[in-house]
Amino acid sequence: MKKLDIKTYKRHKIVDFMGVFFLTCVLLFVWQLYRGPIAIPFLKPYIIKALNHDDGDYQVTLDSVNLEFVRDIKPIRIIATNVTYRKKGDELVINAPKTSVSFSIRALLQGVVAPSSIEVIKPTVYIFTTYGVDKEKQPDTINQKKLEYYFDSLKDFLERFNSEDNAYPESFINDIDIQSAEVEFHEVDLGRKWVLSDVNYRFDRGLTGLETDINALVKFDNISSSLGLEAVYRTVSNKVALRFYFSDVILADLMELIDSQNQSPENFRVEVPTNGKIDILLNVDNVIKNRNDLGKGLPHTARPLAEQRMFPETELPSKTSSSPPHPMPSSTR
Repeated sequence: MKKLDIKTYKRHKIVDFMGVFFLTCVLLFVWQLYRGPIAIPFLKPYIIKALNHDDGDYQVTLDSVNLEFVRDIKPIRIIATNVTYRKKGDELVINAPKTSVSFSIRALLQGVVAPSSIEVIKPTVYIFTTYGVDKEKQPDTINQKKLEYYFDSLKDFLERFNSEDNAYPESFINDIDIQSAEVEFHEVDLGRKWVLSDVNYRFDRGLTGLETDINALVKFDNISSSLGLEAVYRTVSNKVALRFYFSDVILADLMELIDSQNQSPENFRVEVPTNGKIDILLNVDNVIKNRNDLGKGLPHTARPLAEQRMFPETELPSKTSSSPPHPMPSSTR
């Protein structure tokens, strides 16, 4: 065996000691993570910047930023505690005890601080919507204003999350996961409030488009019902496929939720638990082109057609039946 000279021997020893030191540091780091969170306060301004893309309209505050060990596919997470996300005028207020954020490498390479993944656990959410209507006005006017409001929100969502030139930080987000949220939804103009519990929201960016799913429990006259909405947007066709599904819902209560002035036909006034789904395919270009015609004649013209399409998809248990309602229909994306 060839004998090493002194310089080579020392070099090998230095490499060995560095390897042992590095391995010891890694083990100590993992052990400390296992014992509890590690504070990383220098990331706090970056977390605020990632969550707050518009300082003029939104305000984000948080208490601390920690590196935590969680039993999941991604075991090491950056966790921000007691995050408050507030829109100007208190139209939207979110209080989250824990928020996990991952930064987008693609955005950092372009000099932008943006998240790639957001996970929020058990937040409380307060939403205040104003449609710009008087609740005493005609049903057609109110329904048109409501539809315009929600389609404008959909247009803004697609513009921000599907920007071709990545003009918005939202275009770098690959997934959002909100679990077990408590939501208060206020329709200020109409003087109505909806309380939703166990709200779960999921957003995923795929190769061909965007997918999102939200479901919640809502009480109608102290009866818990399940409501959900799935949406799939395909970039190539510029169309949105919507699926609204519900379980254990009194149909009259559901139509009261949809119709501001309770103008629905007698066929909808079903007072038994109902399970069903409604599928809608929207051509975004056509909706934008005919935006001013949204909701016109909805109570009298569109509803008979809606009846014909909805009831074949809806399963109504018999009043005399002792069996439970049918399970919620499954769906595939």
